[in-house]
Amino acid sequence: MRKILIACFVFLTVEGAFSATPVWRVMDTVSGRGGAIAISGDYFAVGLWDGFSIYRKERNDWVLDHEVEEIGAGFGEWLSLSDGVYAVGSPHDVSTLLVGRVFMYRLTDGEWIIEQILSDPHSRPYYCFGHEVDVDGDVLAVTSSCLGGMECEEQNSSELHLYRFDGEQWQFEQAIPEGWGGKVRGDRCVLIRWVFRGTGYTEKLFSYRFDGTVWIEEKEFDFPHGIFQWNFGFNGDHLAVADVDSGQTRENAVYIYAFDGSDWVEEAKLISPGYDDENIFGCEIVLHDNVCVVGSLANDPQDNAAYVYESSDGVWTLTAKFDRWVDELQFGDFNYHGESPGKGLASDGKHIIVMSYSSNYNPSIFAFGKCPAMDLNGDCFVTVADLQVIAEQWLTGHR
Repeated sequence: MRKILIACFVFLTVEGAFSATPVWRVMDTVSGRGGAIAISGDYFAVGLWDGFSIYRKERNDWVLDHEVEEIGAGFGEWLSLSDGVYAVGSPHDVSTLLVGRVFMYRLTDGEWIIEQILSDPHSRPYYCFGHEVDVDGDVLAVTSSCLGGMECEEQNSSELHLYRFDGEQWQFEQAIPEGWGGKVRGDRCVLIRWVFRGTGYTEKLFSYRFDGTVWIEEKEFDFPHGIFQWNFGFNGDHLAVADVDSGQTRENAVYIYAFDGSDWVEEAKLISPGYDDENIFGCEIVLHDNVCVVGSLANDPQDNAAYVYESSDGVWTLTAKFDRWVDELQFGDFNYHGESPGKGLASDGKHIIVMSYSSNYNPSIFAFGKCPAMDLNGDCFVTVADLQVIAEQWLTGHR
């Protein structure tokens, strides 16, 4: 009994922090081209361009739960996961002249079942419906972006489509012209829009709010340098976005905004801890609850890093840095040969998933866990149910 009480004391007094080395290595190498990653609760998904896999968490391990092979070209290029709902983009399906599709899955009785297949409401060839997707509960944002060159109707053609689940089907709700890259949280959406300024188009960040009937523009954001990376983090009441100076001496920063009930106000400015003219701090950002993960691209891919910030009462503090730990892996090739970012990092606030590429660009997936404490074997002590495990370790001679 005394030993069990001591074990309890160990659990209660060790402060939680993100581990500096991978707690779980989901897989060593995945064949095929890397796609996207997403995590929600006890499930983690990875798209592989020609299919996807879903893993389920079992204490300190992730076990394969569901796997689907190619349905259409680019299937799994972009995906999103939220509370048992899974959206998978298939934008480059040649059989549909690149109209594209989005496959909606729902976890039903322990099985991932296709619930509905969505396509561009306008059925436009070459607009690659599903180029990006983001789902939050009953709300879904889908980007269609014209990649057909001269086949496009006009320059910078894109559109953001918003859907809502009515209990039986996903119903098309509204389209936002020139919008793309939308992230939805409840009744608020943040997206990028092509805006004509002076002699040409530029990208601007906007927030929209659903008023119960339609989505209305809430705010257009302005940044000191006017140039930001295409990715940003959004959790509903906080927004994290990179601002990049186009000059030679640049102070790349990530600005965090908080919604105060009436407007978005700047809450923090994060500066790269490893400042270097060659680094792009904020090449990728994920934001969930009070955790913000910022990717940083270096001149040498093996020097890429991800920085973890956590907030308390509006103060954001650097709590961890993930960088190279296996020499032959190029950690965090976040934007994969300069293509769309947003694929190399994912977080649910308790876990951080990282996609890393080796020299032949086959991805490996790493999962970092935020452990309340470590058990006597150095494994993550996750829940109170694990108390029996740590007690048994103590009783069998682990000291």
